[in-house]
Amino acid sequence: MSSPFISVIMPTYNQAEFIGEAIESVLNQTYQSLELIVVDNYSQDKTQGIVEAFNDQRIKYYKFSNQGIIAASRNYGIRQANGKYIAFIDSDDIWFADKLRLQIDMMENDESCQMVFCQFQAADANGRTLGKIFGPKDIKVGGYIYDKLIRYNFVVSSSVVVRRMFLNESGGFDEAANLRCVEDFDLWLRIARRHKALFLPKVLGMSRIHSCNTNVGSQRLQKALNVIDKQLADGFVSKPRADRAKANFYFREGWFSINRDTQLARSCFWKACELNAYNPKIIFLSLLGAGISFFPSLYNRIRKNELDKKIAWSFFNSQNL
Repeated sequence: MSSPFISVIMPTYNQAEFIGEAIESVLNQTYQSLELIVVDNYSQDKTQGIVEAFNDQRIKYYKFSNQGIIAASRNYGIRQANGKYIAFIDSDDIWFADKLRLQIDMMENDESCQMVFCQFQAADANGRTLGKIFGPKDIKVGGYIYDKLIRYNFVVSSSVVVRRMFLNESGGFDEAANLRCVEDFDLWLRIARRHKALFLPKVLGMSRIHSCNTNVGSQRLQKALNVIDKQLADGFVSKPRADRAKANFYFREGWFSINRDTQLARSCFWKACELNAYNPKIIFLSLLGAGISFFPSLYNRIRKNELDKKIAWSFFNSQNL
């Protein structure tokens, strides 16, 4: 089997602290038939010097003003790409050496698959691994994943490899301002709506958690709701299914908000019930969450011992509500 060419898209802005390791992790892949397209939103730090110091012909470095819309940088990178496949990596993330090889093998063996994704290990700013694993919790997920994905975005952007032909046909990432930071969720849903997406159940990279890449909870929630509203407007999902998906996001936001904004948490639980009044699972969990919000020490004990994850796995399902 020949080795198809892969274009790796890396948007960046003022990530000099991390981008060197990210680039190394791409260039050190065991799969070497690739180009790395770095799209720099006119960084004000030492990013350019770090990129150019690699002096590797596989690196293509572009400066592009994205006006605060990272989707525009990704689309610009796609337009420069020469590969059969497109892979994405954020400039503060790291790939493990076999990532591309394993994913390309899956894609080449299944022509009906448009996208492959995997799991990532959470890490702090210094690269120390944390306990959290990003990606699907259900290792059997895969194939036509739309119904699960719309309830919770379990696809890590830096884990994705997709066929370039589909990106050209679909127009790539939506650059609308109300989808900023969730443009990837929107694209994965558009792929999953009509095409097969395969999950490789391996941890093949690290995703850093630091002060520059976290979203405020209420903003994160609203942006996810915007994606679902777009799916509804485009006729991809029915109103009841859209409300069911929204209820999931409201419940999750409520649960993770209990120890930082109790009022927000309770309002999210109420909204989840309102959206899915006919669903006993949502009603039960939302009322339970609202009750637990009155006992912070109990909530902290549950989270510390990961009892919420164990209960969800045993009594509900492994991925989402």
